[in-house]
Amino acid sequence: MSEWLDMIGRLAAVAPVVVVPFMLIFSRLSLLIFMLPGIGTRIIPVNVRVVVALAITLLLFPVIAPRLSATDLPLVALIVGEVFVGFALGFFIRVSIFVLSMAGAAIAQSLSLSQIFGAGISEESNTTVSTLLTMAGAVLFLTIGAHITMIEIFVRSYENLPPGFIFANDAVGLIARKALAVCGDGLAFALMLSAPFLLLNLAYNVLLGVLNRAMPQLMVTFVGMPAITLSGLVLLLVAVSGLLMRWRSELEATLLRILP
Repeated sequence: MSEWLDMIGRLAAVAPVVVVPFMLIFSRLSLLIFMLPGIGTRIIPVNVRVVVALAITLLLFPVIAPRLSATDLPLVALIVGEVFVGFALGFFIRVSIFVLSMAGAAIAQSLSLSQIFGAGISEESNTTVSTLLTMAGAVLFLTIGAHITMIEIFVRSYENLPPGFIFANDAVGLIARKALAVCGDGLAFALMLSAPFLLLNLAYNVLLGVLNRAMPQLMVTFVGMPAITLSGLVLLLVAVSGLLMRWRSELEATLLRILP
């Protein structure tokens, strides 16, 4: 019995030094891992993502633990704050994948392919074009080492966003305003990526209206539908490489803007 009491006493002694910092780091990192493109998608089992988060927490613990400053906030409040910060960091980068999904939906709508759905890497139903772009974006995200950059950003986040940061004055408002700005920029960027296809669809509808007025007896819709789909697919084949490279540049710029 005394041995058990001694072991409990030793655990209680190391808890403030090891257990609490480990829990705080894991709370922030786990949400970030679950939001990352590629690693945080539904095709990766949840238990695998948890193991990855635990492994990275163990690796980063010696680096981050000495940076954690003491605070009077209760542990539950600190964990809630860390979960919120981890979600915010992951959300800022996840918007980049949502950009490709929105652009793909707009492109599919322009090509009359929006009714065809594919099995995507996220929980939402996506069109085939959205699935193609989001999968390519996830591969590109991992290929350029952006996941490593996110780990570096995670480590640096403790300099600007220490535990308990969200309970500071206007901290939540600051993060919310930044999230709104990121969403607005993402929507504008998605429209920019899909702009050539939207212009093609506009030209198609204008031409269709002219032909319909000139030859009312001709079923122009049956003639024009295959034409817009074929021309749009050719344009997508030509433009997809440049589209993804432009998205990569914006992704790299986003990584630099995540932290203040």
